[in-house]
Amino acid sequence: MYRKAPQKAKCNSVKAMGVPGSVISKGSKLNRGDGYQYETTEEGIIEPSGEIFLSIVAILPDINTTQDGDGSFGNSPAGTKLTLDISIPGVSSELVAIEPIVGGADIEQEELFRSRILEAYQNPSQGGNANDYVGGQKKCQSNTSMD
Repeated sequence: MYRKAPQKAKCNSVKAMGVPGSVISKGSKLNRGDGYQYETTEEGIIEPSGEIFLSIVAILPDINTTQDGDGSFGNSPAGTKLTLDISIPGVSSELVAIEPIVGGADIEQEELFRSRILEAYQNPSQGGNANDYVGGQKKCQSNTSMD
């Protein structure tokens, strides 16, 4: 059994503007005002309207440099301004998150990890009994809630 890893924050609607036909490559890096980075998850071509909506995902920092993985630090509200790390000809350097950037979560806390281990040890699989059902449900929940 392992600690749950940090989760990357995501957004499915970031607006970029520019000259129609200009290309934003998959993996293009974007910077938030405080330096936290994201990358595009798809290639996009600026439409005739002069804009395009892209999906992005946070770039988690090196796990060895942070205590908790900084996954939750990637969450941001709608309206967050992002700047291209490297300029792209025909594309405005500023992009805007139309939807909130969400889903980022830190490494599972020690105490939650410890309680999961103890619970698994105290309630081993019994071939489909009620405890197995409860255990399966808990495995499907995110590491931010154990209700």
